Amino acid sequence: MIDKITNIIEKLIEKGSNIEREKDYLIKNSLNILKNNKYEEFVINLNQFIESNINKETGIKNISVGIKVGSAKLIINKGNFEPKNSVFDIASITKLFTLKLCYEFRELGILDFNIKIKDIDNSYINLGNYKIIDILKMHGLIETAGKLSETKNYNELIERLKTVEVKNYDKYVYTDIGFNILAFLLEKIYYDNFNEHLTFDKLCTKYIFKPYNLMNTGFNLQGKVILGNDFGNLPSDKKAKILGGVSGAAGIYTNVCDLLQVGELLINKKFFKEDFINEILDYYFWDTVERKRSYSGIYIHTHNQDKSYAPIYFSNETIAHQGYTGGVVAFDLKNKISQVILVDALDKENKKTDNYFYYFHQIQNRISLDSLVIYIVNALKEQM
Repeated sequence: MIDKITNIIEKLIEKGSNIEREKDYLIKNSLNILKNNKYEEFVINLNQFIESNINKETGIKNISVGIKVGSAKLIINKGNFEPKNSVFDIASITKLFTLKLCYEFRELGILDFNIKIKDIDNSYINLGNYKIIDILKMHGLIETAGKLSETKNYNELIERLKTVEVKNYDKYVYTDIGFNILAFLLEKIYYDNFNEHLTFDKLCTKYIFKPYNLMNTGFNLQGKVILGNDFGNLPSDKKAKILGGVSGAAGIYTNVCDLLQVGELLINKKFFKEDFINEILDYYFWDTVERKRSYSGIYIHTHNQDKSYAPIYFSNETIAHQGYTGGVVAFDLKNKISQVILVDALDKENKKTDNYFYYFHQIQNRISLDSLVIYIVNALKEQM
């Protein structure tokens, strides 16, 4: 049995999983489940670990964890909330859905990723040769004349957004600006092609939420308890708040079950087709400022990047991202593992504790290791 487990671990390592130092943990727990029928004990231990991180040091008040490996699914909710009636503010993870809507429009033949932004809407004339693909890759430094978050109302934010210009084309810089622009561009593209005005949230409902049965996902959800911020029905992101809760960079509320479903769709090439997934995985460019290969910002965070939310224990084909509210999604396409961690960790000043990321890294690592234990157990059961 140990030889078989070791063989599976070696195959995981070949796929990019950084688990050399964790072999003993994986073997011990896998054996305990398979030989001693201790899966329930394994789950209890994970429950206790997750619950132990609800404290003042982490700042976590509520946490929802979802793991799906093949047909095996594990959901753990800890804190003071009713899962059936609660959703989390996922902040920047919203961008995954914005990317999906761009993809849908490309599939419909109404959006070319290589078109210049100014050729869709000349309000963005200052962007020059900047293209849709550059926004998706977060290629270059783009800035507006002042912070969007400091505008006083919707109209003022829109006008400031139109002042955007490219400051440095040869550097990767993570920013919300481009994805905020995308939401308005997608509205215009839809109107130009179908002579019907649908706002960005309604477009997401039409092309994503309803078709994929994501019943607990959306902007400005009514009748739900919103976790992840202290602003009632408005999102934590200041820019999305000024925009009425709807933006291409933040604002979506959802739960673990719906995000696990997105993971399943991604893994089975039903959210994006394989050719587009390959495009995403290949989106790298040479950063002439830092003199290194830089990553694209299209939710592809692999282990060799300076900034990554992909668990180090997952394969090198993992789509992962974190939102400001603290949660992380990670979808391991090679090993077919979906992992979602959503948290309620912001204080009344919209901040996390100083030590949040230190503790969250430990939480994510433990959950990722236990996801691999489930993976190993499933793989061995299939061989029996």
